[in-house]
Amino acid sequence: MRKAATPFTLIIALCLLFIVSSPSEALAGPFITVKGIGSIEQGNVAKAEYLALNDGFNKALLIKAMQMVPTSQIHALLEAFPGYLSIRGTRDITQYQIAKRAEENNVLVLTINLQINDTHLRQWLDSKTLTVPTESRPRILVAISYTQGQGEKPYAWWEKGGKPRYSPFEKALVERLQQWGENTFPDPPSHVTYNQENSLTDMAKTSGADLLLEGEMSYERNEQGLYTSTLHLELIDTLKGAEMYSWSIKQVSDMGPDDMNSYLAEKLIPPIRARIISKILAQNPVITSTSICIDGIRDYATYQAMINALGAMEDVLKITPSSIKGHAISNSLTIRGSITHILKALKEEQITDMDIEIKPEGAYIKIIEHQ
Repeated sequence: MRKAATPFTLIIALCLLFIVSSPSEALAGPFITVKGIGSIEQGNVAKAEYLALNDGFNKALLIKAMQMVPTSQIHALLEAFPGYLSIRGTRDITQYQIAKRAEENNVLVLTINLQINDTHLRQWLDSKTLTVPTESRPRILVAISYTQGQGEKPYAWWEKGGKPRYSPFEKALVERLQQWGENTFPDPPSHVTYNQENSLTDMAKTSGADLLLEGEMSYERNEQGLYTSTLHLELIDTLKGAEMYSWSIKQVSDMGPDDMNSYLAEKLIPPIRARIISKILAQNPVITSTSICIDGIRDYATYQAMINALGAMEDVLKITPSSIKGHAISNSLTIRGSITHILKALKEEQITDMDIEIKPEGAYIKIIEHQ
């Protein structure tokens, strides 16, 4: 069972046909030219122009993102990109010019030249590890025993001689991981051997795998023709020999094993990739720019103690005051890793009682004043 292309993916494929990069006389420096489309309803051209501009802006941001990621991550980018638009919108469009407009069949088409500040886009791509190519990602070995009929002996490729092959479920999972740009073994490694004295983790480590997906998958068909599928899966860090996560799934369905293999493989991709991304970011923390607004400042000593504590943290690379308004001071920060972990560490300093709120555009700290 193949996953149908999402409407967003189909729209993007069509949109890319309209995107061109070229020099400009009207705008300084390189820019992107796109065509934005807006429907004219009840003669409202102004609304159609607004829709066409946003359509063009979104296309331009996507093509800019595609220029910044390796080909292996394009599929993951297309799936994740709506999340970027929901956070940043079109704020990173710094300049634009409508070069041409045309109307046909109640559709307004704008040809737009525009420029983009890609700082936030690059940080977002890095935070999703979309700039990390397949060959630089952790290598994953899949070793999941498979039973399709009641009473059958589980199939395990690592117990076979010669040139081993994946089971149907393993094959479906490996194909999905490859589609998402992850680094897997296309076929089971034949140069490693497994015996009772060594664990699967030892075998995976010998094969050069950084991560091991091991577990059991089985199907049983009842008298009504329904299948009970049972899956237990563990993700192991082979270097540490530690379990990163585990999943247990059991369900009854009229889907046969082939369709269920595809369905479960697709369902497992988000949690598996979330752990892979966490591992990559733990090894190579992303450097980002953000802001912190500290509100409710009643004395400078408390504020300065908070700033000193932040400045002393290894993952805070730079901190600069940016604005003052009443009892609130905003600061620009350059950090490595997660702002959540940094602010948790700040709260543990117990300088003062505070409430912390983290938003996509930055963090807000409210100092609690006790009467």
